Amino acid sequence: MRPCEFVVTGAEGFVGRRLVARLQSLGHTVKALGHRDEIDITDARVIEKVVTSGQLIFHLAARVFVPDSFKDPTAFHRTNVLGTVNLLEAARRIGARFILASAYVYGRPQHLPIREEYPLSSHSPYTESKIMAEQAFRNYHEMFGISGAILRLFNIYGPGQDSRFLIPTLLEQSRTGRLTLQSSRPRRDFVYVDDVVEAFIQAMKSKRPGLEVYNIASGQSWSVGELIELFRSLHGSPLTVNYTEQSRPDEIEDTQADISRARTELGWTPLVSLQEGLRRTIEAFSA
Repeated sequence: MRPCEFVVTGAEGFVGRRLVARLQSLGHTVKALGHRDEIDITDARVIEKVVTSGQLIFHLAARVFVPDSFKDPTAFHRTNVLGTVNLLEAARRIGARFILASAYVYGRPQHLPIREEYPLSSHSPYTESKIMAEQAFRNYHEMFGISGAILRLFNIYGPGQDSRFLIPTLLEQSRTGRLTLQSSRPRRDFVYVDDVVEAFIQAMKSKRPGLEVYNIASGQSWSVGELIELFRSLHGSPLTVNYTEQSRPDEIEDTQADISRARTELGWTPLVSLQEGLRRTIEAFSA
């Protein structure tokens, strides 16, 4: 693929900074938009001024921590919905393709593994904002011909993740030799951050003319209990575990994804196992 010019929002985030580095390593020019540049994606005038060219926009900027969305739903909708509309309008103006970073948007699944055509269901203001962002993209595709892809990212993990998420919480608690969690039962489909970056790269390379939706996950779910046992085996220091046996009223029991569409259409498959990804994450934290 010849060198191109791309726009990446959320360029200083957990996935975004790795995506920018990967694109640059492939010889592409990247306009990286992040907090340090004081770029407010909810201000249409700012976006019109800074996004003036590019073949493709990777839109990763978002508010993502679910508990915070219950405290301030307005802020999540402003960033995740209005911000997406502003970037879609920029794509329409400059004639760019668009790749949207979405999330797990299926609520309580009726069947496993979960396919992309399953009904969407919000279980938090965060999820609702992501569903609305996806719908905005569909509207721009149907009305203005904006093509690209929606990547529904499941439980991402890896070195440098925000400390509020599960695996970074385990790493922080491991300093004390004691892990405390609510329940061992919920199952999650974990996908390593480098595999997620490669999914964006493969979506970038795709020549499909429409708007496609892909689950980006490992295709296998692990219970919290299984994750803890794997973590303990890799950690190298004695760790005691305590479960409070509390569960959230809206707890989703399992989120195993069907990733066959991404394999078939994008040629993407996750390469880093949970064991290897955890090992890398623990080593980076220790270092």
